[in-house]
Order: sequence, then C-alpha cells, then structure tokens
Amino acid sequence: MNHFIGYNPTKIAITPYQQALCALFSGFETGAIHPYTALQITGTLDVERLCSAAQTVIQKNDALRSFIRLEENGPELYVYERADFSPEIMDCESDDAVCADINTMLNRPYTAQDDCLFHMKLYRLPQSRYIFFFMISHIVSDGESIGAFVKKMLSTYADGQYSDAETTHSMAEYNQEELRFYASEDFRKNYAYWNQRVKFDYPQYLEPRFPEFADEPEAPFFMIPMQQIRECLAKYRCTSNLFITAVYHLTLCRMLKQAESSFFFMYGNRTKPEYADLIAPQFQIIFSKLQADASQSCGDLVRSVIGQFMEGMEYAHGCLLSFPLQEAIASGGLGSIMTYNRMPPETQFGDLTISNYNVMFNSMENTVLPCNLLMIGCSETPDAVLICPILAVNDKIDKKLFLREFSAVFKDTAKRLAVRQETEPFFEPQELQTKGE
Repeated sequence: MNHFIGYNPTKIAITPYQQALCALFSGFETGAIHPYTALQITGTLDVERLCSAAQTVIQKNDALRSFIRLEENGPELYVYERADFSPEIMDCESDDAVCADINTMLNRPYTAQDDCLFHMKLYRLPQSRYIFFFMISHIVSDGESIGAFVKKMLSTYADGQYSDAETTHSMAEYNQEELRFYASEDFRKNYAYWNQRVKFDYPQYLEPRFPEFADEPEAPFFMIPMQQIRECLAKYRCTSNLFITAVYHLTLCRMLKQAESSFFFMYGNRTKPEYADLIAPQFQIIFSKLQADASQSCGDLVRSVIGQFMEGMEYAHGCLLSFPLQEAIASGGLGSIMTYNRMPPETQFGDLTISNYNVMFNSMENTVLPCNLLMIGCSETPDAVLICPILAVNDKIDKKLFLREFSAVFKDTAKRLAVRQETEPFFEPQELQTKGE
C-alpha cells in the first residue's frame, strides 16, 4: 500500500454538503464509491520522473491534501500543509492481474479516519506498456480534483515545470463560496423545488420478469456501440450523454414495470469543450422523479424524459440538502445513480502515447446498504460507451440476477430506440402497470 504522511493540519470551514456526504458514506456497512482514473501509457516511461511529477502536484493541490475528521461535535475539515507520498510500482504479466489488483483497491472499506487520502499505482506490463491508476479514498475531493491532478502531473512530467495558471481557488476559498451559496436566495429556491418534487412512493424491484434474458452472460461491464448511438443522436436530436440518460431511465421503467423511475441521481459530467482534456468526471448531484407516458411515440418520449431531466439540472446545486435521503434509504426501494465521462482522444507526450484504459471497475462490489442502490458508470470512447452496472443491496434482491437482467434490458432498450421509427410507440402493450394493478 502507498506510503503517505501528512504534516501540519489546519482546520478550515466545512460545508453542509461535505457534512451530508460524510453522514451518508459513514452509514455504509462496507465499501464506498471511490472516484478513480485509469490510464494506459505506452512508450519509454521515466518512472522516477513521473512519480516526482505526481509528488509536485500533490504539494500544490490542497484539495488532494484535505480530509474530514469525525470529532466530538461532528465532522471537521482539515488541510495538510504538505504530504510525503510514495507511489507504488507493481510488475504484472497480464491485464487480468492489473484488473484484479485494482478491484481490490477500489473495494477497501471506507472510513473517515483513513490514514491514506489517495492511492496511486503504476502497473508495469511487458512491451513498454503501463497502467496508471489513481484513486481518492475519502470524500472531500471528487473527479475534478482527479482530472486536474492527472492533467497537471502529465504536463509537469513533460516539461519539468508546474504551472498553477489554471488553479481557480484553494479549498478554503471554495468552501467559503459554497457557504455563501447555502445562505443565498438561489439555494432557497432549489430547496423549495426539490422539497415539492420528490414526495412520492419509492418503487420496489420485484423478482426478475424477463425470462428471455435469463442466459445473459455475467460480465463486469458491457458496451453500446457508438455507431448505434450516433444514429440515435441524429434521430432524437440530443447529445450522447442525454441519450444514455434516457435509455437508463426507460430501462428502469421496464424493470420496475411502472411509468416512473425511482429516486434518481445523476452526476453532471465532463462533456463540455473546456473539459475535453481532463480525464475524470466532475460530480454534481441531481435528484429527479422522471415520468414516462406509455402512450407517447419514441421521439416524444425521449424528448420528454430529457426535458424533465434538464429542468432538474437547473436546480441541481445543493440539492443533496433538499432531498429526503434518509426517507429514501429507509424505504428499501431502488435508488439509481449515473456517472458519465467522455474520454479524451489519445494524447502524445513526447514518445509516450496516453489513453483511457478501456476497462470498467466495480467500486462497490462488496458494499452493503440499508437500501438498494443501482449505479452505472459510463465511459464514452471513440468506439463505444462502456457501461458498468453496480448494485449495493439490502439482501432482498438477487444481485447477480438483477445485474444480468439490467444489462440485457439496457441493451434491448437502446436497440429498440435505434430500430423503431421516431413516430412508433416505445412501450409494448401491458409493459407498464397501471395504477391499481
């Protein structure tokens, strides 16, 4: 495991959002959601120079040196003045060995008292090939910190100089901005919106009801070809992340056999042009209850779902504090999360070629929750969108059967939207229950 020592912690203001995340993750019986990135590097890599570049960036990025400590009066936020950090280097003969080790790393139990705030590993494979893995093992930093870290580490490796030209704020400055937001009229509007919108019954997932998919192979992730997605983007006039959002929602409706999703989370994503060269998603939570009208055509249905989702995005900032999360968890219903990350193309750094490592990992393999929580991680590459379904359960759902069924129904939903005309109905007769059934 990585050697990590932090020095001279200073207490800074903690935001209500960070307190809520701490309370949520501390309620996990095992496991947590760990933001991570995995890159493939080919060429002649100076390992010592890369590790030195990583150390330099960590000393300059205080979000990576921030941590929450549970104290007598509740959680408090600290920032280490500096940190000594020694990345781990591991020789592997195959990708299978790399993936097995990464899965072990991702499924470490979460604890707010974790001694190591992040983990970095470099896997050395035959034929001048490396896999670079970086994971944040606490809840203060998110995908933005990982993206900034990777970008700055690579540029520091390339030219030997660290530039903080794109550093917009320190952790303390950022938290002060957040505290001002939570005291503002904007937050009160967002709170009122979600407080009114999410009062509904949380649906239960019953036993599998798609026997035609019973033989679906078990796999950690599956793919939707980009060619199929591009055809749908032209038909439905939307972006790839919004199309996948619609497919996810309609898949849940079919599996739940009702015309609305359960409590639905979506993390905002790095698909904007200014984020094109960052290698991890920016997390932004939104909750929604999306409705599906079974009488609508494919085109009208997709546009309706996307419209409802985009309306919720307008009120996304701070919505974690506006949502009856404990009520949702206690319900035992099915909650859903989605992350979407559009990967940048291959990047050349001198004689190195750096690209996304096109493997998805289950970061909640052994997580146990008091509710049932489904998360899909989506990674868009030039050839396909990789989708990794992850399920944390309360032992009332057969996990393997659910994930096999979900993967099959998701692919079938995407295919149905692709092959049917925009004016044709999406749902089959009696596919959704009516009230009172």
